[in-house]
Amino acid sequence: MTLSVWKTSTREHNWIIGIIFLYFLVLSGDLLEISVGTIGIKLSRFFGCVLLSVLVLSNRFRILERKLFFCFLGILSSFVISSFFSCHFSRSIGSAGAGLFTYVCFFLVPLNLMFLFDREKILRLYLLSFAMVGIHALSQFLLSFLGIIEPFVTQRAGITAIARGQSWTYEPSYYALFAIPFVVYLNTRYLLREEGLSIWKVLGANLLLLISTSTGGFFSYFIFFATCLFLSLFVRIKHAFPALRARAGKFFIGFAVLLCSAGLIMIEMFLHTFYKFFYIGFLTHWSFMERWEKIVEGWKVFCSSPLFGVGLRGFEELSYRQAHFNSAHVPIYGPIDTREMFMQYTPSNVFMEILSTLGMYGLCAFVLLGVVVWQMFYTAVQDDRLPVKERKRILAFFVSLIVMCVCLQFNQELFRNYVWVHMGICVGYLLSVRTEFAN
Repeated sequence: MTLSVWKTSTREHNWIIGIIFLYFLVLSGDLLEISVGTIGIKLSRFFGCVLLSVLVLSNRFRILERKLFFCFLGILSSFVISSFFSCHFSRSIGSAGAGLFTYVCFFLVPLNLMFLFDREKILRLYLLSFAMVGIHALSQFLLSFLGIIEPFVTQRAGITAIARGQSWTYEPSYYALFAIPFVVYLNTRYLLREEGLSIWKVLGANLLLLISTSTGGFFSYFIFFATCLFLSLFVRIKHAFPALRARAGKFFIGFAVLLCSAGLIMIEMFLHTFYKFFYIGFLTHWSFMERWEKIVEGWKVFCSSPLFGVGLRGFEELSYRQAHFNSAHVPIYGPIDTREMFMQYTPSNVFMEILSTLGMYGLCAFVLLGVVVWQMFYTAVQDDRLPVKERKRILAFFVSLIVMCVCLQFNQELFRNYVWVHMGICVGYLLSVRTEFAN
């Protein structure tokens, strides 16, 4: 059930449009903080609070979809309940508060923006923010060929002196995860032959992802191709978009040819970045083995508390205790910098993070959310009441959500701002279209 739609004239509130753009622009800014005394506040959270305040004070902030709201209530309840099984209750309950903040400021806010303003304008601002961040990452990559290392750069491409594009994220893999849903969305729109989207824009977007030299970004293309094939197996999607499978196949072949050609030119860099698991070996590369060891450790933690888990951030502290004291029950006293201490002890993927910290109860809550979102998108892409153009975009958003969620299995962290914002944008766009044409 959705509420009626209201629209705000953007001409009368250009300052709000500026704040919305800055909100999108700094989403990936892990390294962008403002200091208030001894506390560092990320700019993304600052602008999230500003936008939330504007919506609330103008009495326009709404819970727009009851099914999703109840799903999130289930998830939030799993955060709170698991805290009582944590080795450090205050840290886990504080993380539950961070989860609530993420839901409100980075899911409900962008979802509301799709209703308050023209969805086309909000979408353009969203895509423009990606282009700006991507150009920053591209400049880091290109400047390194001149021997200039930009201040935000933290990693080089393999054993070369070439900087990996990352913009202002913690590291290139974070930037890749930020870029993947944008690129997948544009790639899918191109496969569906949407008017107004040139091949050059699509190639440019893909370039902005690949300059991260992230293996996660590399494997996202295989996931993208598999997702297109999987969705084309559904009769109604195949009927609505009959050419999706064939075009996805041609796109994948073209991508493989281009990447192999580039690899022949920059052999050393590709062998130690995109192809490193094939060159060195999956089972011998330290990155793969480190992730696998954390998966095993996460399973052990889950087995110790399978129903409700060990609480948010509980996995990191238990792993730290085990590694340093050979016991998960040694107490840690005094003020500590948890980010510095536990950075190397986080789960290696989101699935294991949910399973170990929230248990089966939390996993069921997230699965329920996934089922509801799947049902919403699957129903919308075959709804004949919606214009073909809108159904194409909804399918593109659908594919981008699936690929993003699968790629989260390469990295951990439930509360990455840009992940929730992308979900909010996707769902908000769908609800806005459905309310306009189907009600």
